Amino acid sequence: MTFGIVVIGRNEGERLRRCLESIRNHAAVCVYVDSGSTDGSCATAHSFGVRLHKLDCAKPFNASRARQEGFEVLLAAVPSIQYVFFVDGDCEVCPDWLSKGVAELAAHPDVAVVCGRRRERYPEHSVFNRLCDMEWNTPLGEAKSCGGDSIMRVDAYRQVGGFDISVTAGEEPELCQRLRSANWRILRIDVEMTLHDADITRIGQWWRRARRTGYGAYDVQQRLGVTAFKNLNRSTLRWVIGWPVAVVILGVLVGVFVGAEAGLAMALLVALLLPVQMLRVAWRGYRRGLSAGDAAAYGVLTMLDKWPQWQGMRLCQRDIHNGSHTTNHDYKSFTTSRDSNWIEDLKRYPKRPFLKEQSIWAIWVYRWGRRIDRREPGTVRELLLKIYWLLFRLAETVTGISLPKSAHIGPGLRIHHFGNIFINPAARIGANCTLRQGVTIGNRIEDGPVPTIGDNVDFGAYAQVLGGVHIGNNCRIGAMSVVLCDVPDGCTAVGVPARVMERQSET
Repeated sequence: MTFGIVVIGRNEGERLRRCLESIRNHAAVCVYVDSGSTDGSCATAHSFGVRLHKLDCAKPFNASRARQEGFEVLLAAVPSIQYVFFVDGDCEVCPDWLSKGVAELAAHPDVAVVCGRRRERYPEHSVFNRLCDMEWNTPLGEAKSCGGDSIMRVDAYRQVGGFDISVTAGEEPELCQRLRSANWRILRIDVEMTLHDADITRIGQWWRRARRTGYGAYDVQQRLGVTAFKNLNRSTLRWVIGWPVAVVILGVLVGVFVGAEAGLAMALLVALLLPVQMLRVAWRGYRRGLSAGDAAAYGVLTMLDKWPQWQGMRLCQRDIHNGSHTTNHDYKSFTTSRDSNWIEDLKRYPKRPFLKEQSIWAIWVYRWGRRIDRREPGTVRELLLKIYWLLFRLAETVTGISLPKSAHIGPGLRIHHFGNIFINPAARIGANCTLRQGVTIGNRIEDGPVPTIGDNVDFGAYAQVLGGVHIGNNCRIGAMSVVLCDVPDGCTAVGVPARVMERQSET
């Protein structure tokens, strides 16, 4: 066996299934590295028969650590492999890529890394997706670095020590610089490689992606001496700091020595440098073959990127000063994808649920509160928490549904109807569970133990589950039932107090 595959991911859902499906017919050992998924990604990997490696949650997650540990698992399984294909779990691999990429490495013994054309799956969904597709269309031939998807020569990879797990972003340029310093080459060839599903449809997602770029660029340059990001960092500082300072200083100086009107004219003239630069960048994109609209978007967003990138640089400066740059920012904390649990919730509702079912209001407030809890401590987090509690009380009063954010509820929650639904703040509920009006999941005495609910549990109207009981997977709790004992997997509980009945197998 000449090559193996390392797939990394976290809460990729259907995208991971597409990825594994696209590589299942290749005669290669595949390792899937999971970074604390809660959406069933591990079960998906098991269903495809790939080797599963779960990262230790006690250590910070990042892409470089995931790839490095995945490589070590792969090498332990097949010590003789010559090449390894690293791919992100949100990418589908094109049919001819692996054979052509491996052939390219075999034909050029001095090449350490080969990459091809990564494309965005749905560029028509948003301008941000199209921007990603533009960024990935880099020149063919010898390159300074690769992206997250690439085939690497094992001997070269091991010679330089592989990925540096302390690098939280920008790990590929950092590794590629070490490879080039060791006289290895990186090639980009004219072959379709992967289809990537960025799913960036909102400004906030675009902002976080750019912020992560700024964080990684500053981190890699400052700590590891990589020069590839110097121009990016300088450009960011030039526009975020230098440009507004120049507008003010030149306007004031000319106003003092020449006159107020001349000073205002000078300030406006310097301010025009930003839109002029946007036009220059757009023109370069247009000459590369972009449509006029895409070129304009490329020019505007490329320049506006500077502000979230600067925020990322500031975060990195703070973390380096505090000695926490390897612990605060994993590769999904700047995630460009939407909340995967919320996406699974929406899949169980009809289209435009906010106009049709009040229960979705309470679920949205719950998921938003969970996201706030994952934010870094600070003034913004405290402000958002105050807003959350106002919305929580409002949703609780209007819908009669109490879903406190401290409860642990898996993806795919569905609530039919609404009213008189109470979930204890300490309760744990699995994935794809269904609630109806009047359901209570709580304790029997104050501060007493609370239930743990498995996956795919269906609650009838006014059902109650009380105390430290465990409800297994694929169970049904009958309407008006009061459950005070454990319910094994696949069983039904009915009555007051509930009695457990085994579910009859379907013929």
